[in-house]
Amino acid sequence: MKKRLIALLFLVFPFCLLAQEITTIKYFGDIDLKYERKEKKASFKLVSTRRENDLTKQLFEISSGKSVWLKSYRNNKPYGTWYLLNAENSKTDSVVYGEFKPEGYYLYDLKNQKLLENVEGEFTAPKLIGVDENIYSIAKQHKSSDIAVWISLNVNYPVAAQIDGIQGDVQTQFTIDEEGEVGDVRIINGVNEILDVESYQLLNSLPKMQPAKLNGNPIRLYISSPVRFLLQ
Repeated sequence: MKKRLIALLFLVFPFCLLAQEITTIKYFGDIDLKYERKEKKASFKLVSTRRENDLTKQLFEISSGKSVWLKSYRNNKPYGTWYLLNAENSKTDSVVYGEFKPEGYYLYDLKNQKLLENVEGEFTAPKLIGVDENIYSIAKQHKSSDIAVWISLNVNYPVAAQIDGIQGDVQTQFTIDEEGEVGDVRIINGVNEILDVESYQLLNSLPKMQPAKLNGNPIRLYISSPVRFLLQ
């Protein structure tokens, strides 16, 4: 009886492993994956790997073996680092998806320019260094953050997205450390890959700042902010 149980375990165990991670391969004739083909007649290969609630998809150009893009999802939502070959096919753009709360950082409301944490003391908001004076002027006039003004003035609306009528708010998150450096840029809720890449690159180009302070001491912040793309 014991021998039969052991033999049964050896039979079942590989299937358990397969259930944890499943890889499928499909072949297509076009980069937009509209026309599925047999392997010999295909130009692109799509490799999908699912493990529990995580799914990773990677597209390859068969003739060169080059990776066109890699996308990952958690619970059916974009997650982790995506790699996308840009329009010029010269380099790969990357975007990081997924909300997070970094340890030791205070949550900052950029719109209302205040901490969203239960803390006591005098708070000084972060401020951009060495940017066009017009940005400070607009921020003062509208009682807005100079960071929010800089984002709105420097956003580039990709022509391809405009032609396709793609618009919306890309919800982003980023940090400002005690040295005033921006980091950990992420897309919380994207709109479209083109707009997500633009938003990600935009926030990674934010200038250095005077750091936020609490009772005169520099502190670290993490911020959620939309990047707006609106067709006229």
